[in-house]
Amino acid sequence: QAPKEERISVVFSNAKKLELGACIAGDQDESPPWHGEELEARLPKPGMQDQFRVIHLIKQLASEVEISEIMRVARTELEFSVAGDSVDQWPAFERYVIRDGQYLDSPLQGLLRPIVEERLLPFVRKRFRAPAAVVCTALVRRYLPGERRLHPTHLDAHAFCTAVLGLNPDEFDGGLYVQPSPGIANRQFVNIGRGDLVLHRYDLPHGVRVFSGTRYSLIFWIKDCLRSCLENSAPWYDAAAAGGDADAMAALAQRFDRGDAGERDPQQAET
Repeated sequence: QAPKEERISVVFSNAKKLELGACIAGDQDESPPWHGEELEARLPKPGMQDQFRVIHLIKQLASEVEISEIMRVARTELEFSVAGDSVDQWPAFERYVIRDGQYLDSPLQGLLRPIVEERLLPFVRKRFRAPAAVVCTALVRRYLPGERRLHPTHLDAHAFCTAVLGLNPDEFDGGLYVQPSPGIANRQFVNIGRGDLVLHRYDLPHGVRVFSGTRYSLIFWIKDCLRSCLENSAPWYDAAAAGGDADAMAALAQRFDRGDAGERDPQQAET
């Protein structure tokens, strides 16, 4: 464990004002627009000139009232699965609250709808030029002493983008990190404040390391449209790979090799 003062943190900059909500789309019957601030961090892609992996940070996307209630429900009402995690097969300690684009019967449903429909999705649709984007999957994860303490470095290759909502940053040391190039020394921890939302694309290696305390997080995996969600497809890779994006080409090859959305095709994976 590296001393806290020696750990590298992601540096965000380029702050800009943000307005999100149904009123922007012209529906005056919905809630008024949400106003806040967006920052970003740009990490160079290894071996690629003038190409970056971008992390977006939206400050206090969820209110203190919303976060307090989400935490109350997570601590007292949710049952967490101990089935094997898809990354390392260790007990996951997670609870799905959205699956296949549908809210599950969970006490969090009423809390999540305004966050997702009026803030998160309007941002994703505008920032990534994906007007039909949907939250395909959302889950709450917990990291308790004696349970899970880490989530190994991985890519969310199935997701158009991933969003993480900060819930209780004052109760743990460590948390989400990104690792833009190989090696533990290249890890950069992401300081996510209470109610802040961090978003990144499929091309960013990341993981979780909790050194002490108790961490809860709310994760959203977003697809570019409902069809991609229901078919577990990833059509966004095709154009990016054709344009020479090495991350997209690698992810596309892995999907063909694993047969994530159809028949396994090792020959196509090698082309």
